[in-house]
Amino acid sequence: MNQRLTRKEIKRNEFVEAIERSASFVERNARALVVGAVAVAVAVIAAFGVWSWMKSRGGEANEALTEALEVYRPEDPAAAGDDPALATEEARRARAAEKFEAVRDDYGFTDAADVAAVYLGRIAAEGGDLERARDLWEDFVDEHGDTLLGREIRLNLIALTREQGRAEAAAADLEAMLAAAPDDRELPGDVVLYELAVTYDELGQEEQAAATYRRLIEEYPRSAYVGLARQRVPAAPAAAPPGLLPAGIG
Repeated sequence: MNQRLTRKEIKRNEFVEAIERSASFVERNARALVVGAVAVAVAVIAAFGVWSWMKSRGGEANEALTEALEVYRPEDPAAAGDDPALATEEARRARAAEKFEAVRDDYGFTDAADVAAVYLGRIAAEGGDLERARDLWEDFVDEHGDTLLGREIRLNLIALTREQGRAEAAAADLEAMLAAAPDDRELPGDVVLYELAVTYDELGQEEQAAATYRRLIEEYPRSAYVGLARQRVPAAPAAAPPGLLPAGIG
């Protein structure tokens, strides 16, 4: 019972970490380059290579997106707590969802509206509405799947499929992706291998998982996933010293 609970908690943590990546990586990069909340929203949009925010209406949409981001992920959470209506994480999430929805309603054909949908998907996933999260993220990938942020959302969808108890489907999709020519893959090879190994782990296919982690380590030695893969690959048994036979032989 305890072992199953621990495994469930690990699985849940992996899912939360996956959806956290897409919502935070561009913000971290933005803060390393420039200062200010507006720069955060600009970096989110610029991350997938579309610059229509520079136009007048795009600028208005960007400002609305910035306001929503400031509620959802405030620069100063302590100061945000001074507003009784935003005193809890749940309250901030609900207010942010309203603002993200407003961005979509008011600026429906801008890139800011598409990014707002990404955050609405994350809010839905955090609240347990995984089907709504899937719908929002799949729509984004359909429009922006070949962009940096689009690839991050593809990872979200893989994690979401596993979270919904469909690890076999996730494994099949990843195996097909891995079989494609490198230039035709929707994700980089090292990412596919890592996600496939994690999926095999979840399916209890330990040998396939270990082999896939080793393949990642061998084929992509400089990948950011190598450290994680090394932690998950079972240690090889130590070789017997020269001249010694295993117990029970001789």
